Amino acid sequence: MAGLAAAAQAAAKPAPARSCILLLMKGGPSHIDTFDPKPSLDRLHMTVAPASARGDFGARRYVRSPFRFRRAGRLGIEINEGFEQFSEIVDEVCFYRGLQAESANHSVALAPLRGLASGDDAAAPQVDVERAPESTRRLYGVGDRNPELDAVARGCLAARLRVEWGARFAAVTVDGWDAHENIASDYSARIRAIDRPIAALIKDLQRTELLERTLVIWCGEFGRSPDNWIRHGASAWGRDHNARAMTAWLAGGGAVRGRIVGATDELGAAAVEAVHPMRDFVSTALCLLGQEAAAPIPELIA
Repeated sequence: MAGLAAAAQAAAKPAPARSCILLLMKGGPSHIDTFDPKPSLDRLHMTVAPASARGDFGARRYVRSPFRFRRAGRLGIEINEGFEQFSEIVDEVCFYRGLQAESANHSVALAPLRGLASGDDAAAPQVDVERAPESTRRLYGVGDRNPELDAVARGCLAARLRVEWGARFAAVTVDGWDAHENIASDYSARIRAIDRPIAALIKDLQRTELLERTLVIWCGEFGRSPDNWIRHGASAWGRDHNARAMTAWLAGGGAVRGRIVGATDELGAAAVEAVHPMRDFVSTALCLLGQEAAAPIPELIA
């Protein structure tokens, strides 16, 4: 009887994901301005942060988000209102707010993410997105007059084609998230560039029945601080590197869906619930891909 129970349990366990698509927002996107709003910063805006945060540029001041947020999905998860099309697929996404980087240095913080591609290097097949149906190219935004959106669209569509053709790993990198100043204009441009293509990627993976076996990961190398040195005057607010708080999200591939896991403190300075380092997050991804992993985060696995 015990053997039958074990067999039934094994049969009920979903098959591991076959592929991973990493959407790397290079530069360290601000969780406070994308997927983890902190309204408490509104009342503290431009007030001096604790003396311990002073540095070479003088006093640091708290910075409110220049963005508004909307509630999306069945649970009303708050996201930057610039994510118009992404709001349509929020129920497929698990937002992880308990993540911490292992360094505030760009290249060092990225090191654990390289483990996602280990053990692949059947080389990802080269693809020509122009050969995809016109309706599919239009869905992603291929050919859009915004060259940044067009580039992200081509990257996302190519990633989908590659995993469809058997690649274990594909990555789409979007630069420009290192906003020490001008966060309002810089992030508005970045969000416009990624909103349509990433939403299209999730929809297309659903349409082609690839989402269940493809793990999609959105993350940067670290988050951003709720305060900053005001380098160029009050019209150019931005945020500093922050290894203690960041948001990443997962979709498909056996990850939980339509949920927020973990939390940061009132100001977004540090993760305080379901806190794990980047190496555990990578272990979770490897576990979902059917590989041995040291310390996966159970709350992220369906």
